Amino acid sequence: MSTATNQTSVKKEKHIFYVSVGAKEIYYTLRKMVIMPSGHTSDDYVCTLSANKEEAVTKAKEHFASLTDHLKNHGVSFVLSVEPEYTTSQKFKSRKVLSDDRINQIENGITPIGSYSGFKISELPDHYLLWLADQYTGQATTANDRVFQTLASVALNLVLERNLFNKEAVKKETTCPLGPVGERIKFSALIQEYDVSISFYGNILSYTLLVDGKIVKYRGSKFLGAVGDTICLKATIDEHLNVEDGLDITFIKRPSLI
Repeated sequence: MSTATNQTSVKKEKHIFYVSVGAKEIYYTLRKMVIMPSGHTSDDYVCTLSANKEEAVTKAKEHFASLTDHLKNHGVSFVLSVEPEYTTSQKFKSRKVLSDDRINQIENGITPIGSYSGFKISELPDHYLLWLADQYTGQATTANDRVFQTLASVALNLVLERNLFNKEAVKKETTCPLGPVGERIKFSALIQEYDVSISFYGNILSYTLLVDGKIVKYRGSKFLGAVGDTICLKATIDEHLNVEDGLDITFIKRPSLI
């Protein structure tokens, strides 16, 4: 009896999306307050809507519908408040004060990190914008987090404006392999996961890398870096493995940092 009661009383994480305009802001923006089951909250910018109130509310509803549909299986409760709130979020504004040159680049429309460093954000491939949008959490605890989450929020705004979540054909683009098996290529990658195991022959390092939104794995003795590092390397394509729903994972061998 008590077990059933506990299961039904489990609280969900709650995301409250709302339209906001600050004291000196010209544009209405879409923001998100996250209320955790523990009671902790966070409040973050999602995207810019419009300078016109009616248009901003309409866009907010469209973005909310796209977001909730995209995240419907995440076990989260979603709420939308369309009446504009008058707020100057010090949390978001303080990030601008603390922003470094990379965030300034993002604010000027340039990608400062990753394999597309130096490219205009508006000209990034759709599959890369989708991947960045999926990484957006609004939470940033380090300087690197602030840079990445700022870039992800801009990408999310573009994805919503272009309705990319609903274009299934775009998803197929992410399955394109990096190159034929046996070819040695140069590329930049973000280290997403890193693990060390011990074998008879010594330490075995396992890496999961992200290359333009694609998953690349390496297992061997070569140290490539720590989680969160962006690295440039040369490696040989070892295998392409189709896992599910057309998702390809590329395995590499003989990597060398450049």
